Amino acid sequence: MSSSLTSSLSQSDDGISHDIYLLGLPAPALVAAQEAARLGFPHGQVKIVGAINEIEAGNCERCLVVLGHPDSAATLTAHASGSPQCAVVVLGPHQSDLTETVPPEEWNPPLLVRVFKSALLEHELLRENIRLRGDLKTVARRVSHDLRTPIGCIYTTSDVFKELPPGDAESIASMASIIKESAAEISLIVDRVSFILKASADPITPSRVDMGGVLATACRQLEAEIQLAKAKIDLPSSWPEVSGVSSWLAVVWTNLLKNAIQHGGPSARVQVEWKSGNGYCQFSVRDHGHGVSADHLAGLFSPFDQMHALHVHGLGLSFVQRLIFLQGGRCGYEEAVDGGARFYFTLPVVR
Repeated sequence: MSSSLTSSLSQSDDGISHDIYLLGLPAPALVAAQEAARLGFPHGQVKIVGAINEIEAGNCERCLVVLGHPDSAATLTAHASGSPQCAVVVLGPHQSDLTETVPPEEWNPPLLVRVFKSALLEHELLRENIRLRGDLKTVARRVSHDLRTPIGCIYTTSDVFKELPPGDAESIASMASIIKESAAEISLIVDRVSFILKASADPITPSRVDMGGVLATACRQLEAEIQLAKAKIDLPSSWPEVSGVSSWLAVVWTNLLKNAIQHGGPSARVQVEWKSGNGYCQFSVRDHGHGVSADHLAGLFSPFDQMHALHVHGLGLSFVQRLIFLQGGRCGYEEAVDGGARFYFTLPVVR
């Protein structure tokens, strides 16, 4: 278990923004639940909803649903892609085998704080266990498959080398170039997989980030590609203060900018923007290319731990998705209004 898991819920003021949904609670339970949420999760967002479809469980690890009756628990604890959707607590006299139930005589805020935090921690640990098992399957199946092609190419090229006449410098140079490209592909896969597994197993605690400096680092790393493509990167004049990990964000920006340069068309114009709201900042990279075809949309941000079961290629956006997830954010894609692709991610603001 990573050290950040238990510490994130061990304090009453942990700085993490949780979504706490209250659904179908009788008046006494509603009052107690609201007070418990205020005491235990001062940075949380409490939302009273009238139906399950009003619950937005996109950030599952930080989503708690408090119900007045266990009938809805089965839907909310159902497994989507192997992972439970939300942490659920029922405040009512009816016992449930699916989730923690608190009877009316125990509806006091201090006790509910402990119950809510325990439910979130158990939920997070379960999801982490499922995620780590998925990581192992991806490394064992998907990554080995991705490595097989460049390794096979090296084997084949080596056999061709044996047949080349010693004086055929042009053919030798061509074969050497193929081997070099295949070795670079293998190196990239190994580097990305080792990076993402290390980040997941031993996460770094997020801190205040100089996003302008991070993006400048990414642009320097891509300077040769930017010049070769005659691309132009439009940057905002100012940056917000957010919570994150600078080294991870440099990798995120590098991947998104490189993607925009490659798919933005000739002399690509890439726009980097940000906006804030609801305790988060959203950062985006957009280009003016052809966008993403409909048949590729579903697999864009496939979680790394699910790639062993999916027919998608490349690790780039899955790599980005995991790093942003570990920093408490989310990733997404949308087609730009006037054409092109817009990839975005969110991070918590500095409080």
